[in-house]
Amino acid sequence: SSLLDGVLRDSNYKFLDNIETAQKETLSDDVTAAFKNAVVQLKIVEANGKLPWAKYKGTHVTHLTKLAPFSRVNLPIGGGSHSINATRDDHGPSWRMVVSLTAQTEAYGIYPGGQSGNPGSKFYDNFIDQWVAGKYYPLWMMKAGEEIDARVKWTIRFNNN
Repeated sequence: SSLLDGVLRDSNYKFLDNIETAQKETLSDDVTAAFKNAVVQLKIVEANGKLPWAKYKGTHVTHLTKLAPFSRVNLPIGGGSHSINATRDDHGPSWRMVVSLTAQTEAYGIYPGGQSGNPGSKFYDNFIDQWVAGKYYPLWMMKAGEEIDARVKWTIRFNNN
């Protein structure tokens, strides 16, 4: 904190000077140099087509086999580690769900995968685009008596023997 105190008290503080140059740098010189360097770096990022946050961040979902051709890369999704959509380059909110807790429960959800857990299936990653777009699907909140509904494809019963 004494360095910060010194800089705030004196813009010519001795530790602001780059002793490897002939001139004596000030706080203004250092801030200007840092800004100019940031502009140069941003121009490089822009030249590489990665100035938009989603492209710079480079969010990807790696295939279970870790083979790049099967992975989904450079997903155009915002967010960051300190935002509601806490998506980073290689991880984020896998299951998103919104539930209305009214008398008639209504729920919507999405996850960044697919309907199949089989890494060889074409349905292994078929929800990723919808997950990126923020699309949610209605979730069926089954009630008593709906066991015979056409949406029930199969039932597993566990016996306690």
